[in-house]
Amino acid sequence: MRLKVCLATMLVLSVVVPGATQMVNETQFFPVVAHTSGAGDPPTSWRTDLTVHNVMDGTLTVGVMYFRSGQIVDWDGIYTVTLTLQARETQTVEDVVATLFGITANSKGSLLLECDDSIFPSNPEGAVMVATTRTYNVGSEVGTFGTAVPTVQFSDAFLNGGQSASVITGVSNDDDFRSNLGIVNFSFAGVPITVHYRVLDQNGVEIASGSKDLDPYDMNQWSFRNLGVPRVIEGPLTVELWLDPEDIPGDPCEIEEDDLVVFVA
Repeated sequence: MRLKVCLATMLVLSVVVPGATQMVNETQFFPVVAHTSGAGDPPTSWRTDLTVHNVMDGTLTVGVMYFRSGQIVDWDGIYTVTLTLQARETQTVEDVVATLFGITANSKGSLLLECDDSIFPSNPEGAVMVATTRTYNVGSEVGTFGTAVPTVQFSDAFLNGGQSASVITGVSNDDDFRSNLGIVNFSFAGVPITVHYRVLDQNGVEIASGSKDLDPYDMNQWSFRNLGVPRVIEGPLTVELWLDPEDIPGDPCEIEEDDLVVFVA
C-alpha cells in the first residue's frame, strides 16, 4: 500500500451524506463494519453491505482484508480474499462480514480494500476504484435503518500520527440519543497503542477522561457510559483524542511508511 500524504495531525468535523461524491483511490479503508446483535427491545441486528465500483476500462482485482475487533492481527500484507470486477462494473456484497469472511457470530471491525497495480500486477496501470458501505439494523419489521459509511482518506485530515488532538463534535448523550466512541489502530508499524481522550460539555468543561489500549490493527468502540459520561447532559458534547507520547516514533513526515503509528476515531 502506498501513502501519498504526510500523516501529521487531525482536526475533523465530518458529516456523512449518503449521496455525496465518494473518493476515487487505489485504497479504501472503512473504520467500522459489523455483523452483530445489539441492545434494544426488540434487539438490534446490525449488518454492513459493501459496494465497489470499477472506474477502469479493464478488469480489476480488489483485495479485501477484515481486521476483527478484539483479535490480534499479524498481517503480512497478503490479501486472501479478493473481488473481480469487469470494466465499469459495480458489485454489492450484502452482509460483507459473513459473506466474504464466513463470520456469523457477533463480530465488528475495520475493512481495507486495495487495487494497487504494484500488489495486483494484472490490474491496469494506475488502477483506482470507488467503494462505500452501508451499516444498518435489520431487527425491525418496519424496515432497515442505518447510514452510509464512506471511506476514510489516508491524509492528515483523518489519520492522527502526531501530537495534535483529533476532535469529534456535535455528540449527544441524553434521553433521546446514546453515543459510542470508536477508535481504530491503523499503525503500519503493527504495534499496540494507547489513545487518551477527554469529553467536554458545551461550555468546554471536562466531564470525563481516560485512555484506551488497542492491539495492532484493532478497532473497538465504547458507550459514553463506559467512558464515564453522565447519561443526561444538556447541549452538544465534544471529544478530544491524542496518542500517548511514548507511542509516537518521531515526525510522521520524516519516518518511513512502515514505521507510522496512526489512529482514526
